[in-house]
Amino acid sequence: MGFRWLANTKATRGCNIGNLALTVPLLQRAGVAEIIDRHLQPDVRCKESPGKVLALLIAARLHKPTAISRIDQWAVETGADIMFDIDSDLLNDDRIGRALDALFEHRHSILGNLAVEVAQKFDIPLGELHFDPTHVTFYGKYEGSESRPDVMADDGDVRMDDRLAAAHITQGRRIDGVRKISKIVHVDLSFAADEYGGVPVFAHVQSGNENGMTGIADHLALFRKQIPINKTVMISDAGTFSIQHVKRSLADGMNIICAIPKTEARNLYEKHVSSLCWSEASYRSIEQQRRRDSGSSLPLEHHELAEIQHELYDRETKSRIPCRLIFVLSTAGKKAAEEARQKNVARVHQKLEALKQSVAKGCRNTDERSIRRRAAAALGNGQASNYFTWQIIPLGDAESAALPMPRPGCRRPTHRFEYAYDATVADRDAMCDGISAILTTLPSESSTTDETFTKYKRQAYSELANHQLKAPIAISPIFLHKPERVEALIFVLTIALMIYYLVQHEYRRNLPSTASTKQRRTTTETLFRAFNVYVLIISPSALGEVITPTRLRPKQRQILQDLGLPPPAAVLSQYLPRQTN
Repeated sequence: MGFRWLANTKATRGCNIGNLALTVPLLQRAGVAEIIDRHLQPDVRCKESPGKVLALLIAARLHKPTAISRIDQWAVETGADIMFDIDSDLLNDDRIGRALDALFEHRHSILGNLAVEVAQKFDIPLGELHFDPTHVTFYGKYEGSESRPDVMADDGDVRMDDRLAAAHITQGRRIDGVRKISKIVHVDLSFAADEYGGVPVFAHVQSGNENGMTGIADHLALFRKQIPINKTVMISDAGTFSIQHVKRSLADGMNIICAIPKTEARNLYEKHVSSLCWSEASYRSIEQQRRRDSGSSLPLEHHELAEIQHELYDRETKSRIPCRLIFVLSTAGKKAAEEARQKNVARVHQKLEALKQSVAKGCRNTDERSIRRRAAAALGNGQASNYFTWQIIPLGDAESAALPMPRPGCRRPTHRFEYAYDATVADRDAMCDGISAILTTLPSESSTTDETFTKYKRQAYSELANHQLKAPIAISPIFLHKPERVEALIFVLTIALMIYYLVQHEYRRNLPSTASTKQRRTTTETLFRAFNVYVLIISPSALGEVITPTRLRPKQRQILQDLGLPPPAAVLSQYLPRQTN
């Protein structure tokens, strides 16, 4: 029990701190506030350090996404002001804005130092990194956002922190689900993965009009500047693949595992298909594991792998780079592709047949120009359009006269529409159903085909992290106008995402060997849910207010023990004096 010295006393009340009981000691153990303050100058206008203010902002986003303009109110309602020992009156827009401005000038250094600290304290290996970009959408003019120089300077130096302007908030390349007129930036995340899951360790904010190839080049340049690379493997999707990426990685002592574009994968597969030797992969998705464990009647899918030795030709140096190419056959993907093809073929066939009948009856819109337009619309832009050919055949006078009288509203046909389906083209596409390919520079003696594929499939961790950044962390919408503050806030939310994943990684890592499969899949969401209710009792006294932590439930106590974190009473005892009789 401790005292909190305030000018006025109030009636006894309860304050539900919720998952702050878990996140506050984890933020302290990770040293988030200390690392931030190590890089920033103290704010002479506020007694609270920028690190403490920003750590509280991180806790707010993990507790419940809250607008910056209401952080002070949130802190009082949730007891965050007590847990952080901070005066809520100091958490105004201006104070948070100044902290974000200061963070912007050291953003890469702070995140890099934090990644190294977290990796050491929580035993997170940096030997396997997954790269995956996501986008953040903005609405408004953002006239202050301008194009910036490249991360790599002409002299080979790396621009970062205050030497690198904020990413350009602008219209970008076409992205599914994003309106064409929307302005965006890309957040490039690298994710350290192992058998316990993964943790985001670094981020780079990329201008909205740049692509994955540029993104991974800039990201790695900044990453190398901050974090030691020792036998690291960088894993990424097909949008980042280029021979330049392979060359840069090898020059830096890194290896890569990277998907290659579908068209290139298909061409290589057709070239080598007759000589491939397939074997079933040991990797199973969580859903497939569940189906096998439970004896489900649902389909049991798997992947098959085939590897060949391959070479990339570098036109600049006119040299060849040896690598390995792994073809992947997904049985689920093969079934899905076959079903989609049959559905699309039936759709196109139905529309072309309707057009043929319409032309034969002399209905409206059956002049030559309209027929061509309707045929193109019937074929569409899908793969099935390659399976059909069509032609418009003019009718001679005698042939036209021999036709029956047209129905009312129709005219005598002047053309005949014919179409044909080429099964050989469809069969050729069917041969590549469910096929993809990944390229790696890892030597086979250090990573077998099966091990390499398993590492690549952990890319799902980074894809899920991007989803979490937009869901529980709620990176959008961002109601800041200065591009510098926008980017600084994105880095703050990246740290929040790091802490979010650190919770479940640390929990899984500390489980005993006898733990069940279900326990080993425990997520942060589940752990946070256990702390939906945890209350501090705030009672008036003659000297101020008495803060009394309530008793932890057995499950809550066990979670804190498994995470190696102190209970709220121990956290509060660091700065609240003990009550004296």
